[in-house]
Amino acid sequence: PVVAIFGPTDSKKYGPWSSISFVARSKLNCSPCGAAQCKIGTLKCMDDISVEEVYAAVRRLLGVSE
Repeated sequence: PVVAIFGPTDSKKYGPWSSISFVARSKLNCSPCGAAQCKIGTLKCMDDISVEEVYAAVRRLLGVSE
């Protein structure tokens, strides 16, 4: 079981490959860009993923109702 967090990388390209998985990712228009260094000079695509989003993904993975 996996909860994967993606900012600049593409979850369709890099996984997770497990059938039991959830992805927390940025909803910015520029993400995924695939760049090693942000072209706009921020880490916004990672910073915008909230703890609550990741926690909700973990709860879904564990089958815990909201």
